[in-house]
Amino acid sequence: MLNTALARVHMVMAALYFVVCAGIVLKVLHTGGKAQMEAVIILTLIFALPVGLHALAFAGVRQGKSWARGLSRAVGILLLLSIPIGTIIGIFILRRTRGADWEAGATGTSPPARS
Repeated sequence: MLNTALARVHMVMAALYFVVCAGIVLKVLHTGGKAQMEAVIILTLIFALPVGLHALAFAGVRQGKSWARGLSRAVGILLLLSIPIGTIIGIFILRRTRGADWEAGATGTSPPARS
């Protein structure tokens, strides 16, 4: 697997968004009400975007696709706005998509030492 750490971050984030969405949907369905189906549909659509982006990035990074680097960067930049934990994850993603780190992940070697 190429860029294993980055792929794992995308996999965990997709799973986390899915679990949070499922929990919120179950809570909405449990409370009942007239507009519950509309709320479930809206919540599902809102959470489908981050789940889909992380899942797509995971698949691309895992296969070593060059487009996955750009997608990972875009996701990382969006995560920077989610202070504080999203910022940390976004910084990690952006660091793993830098030139030396991306190539090191693709070749399985460690990045060159920085002085």
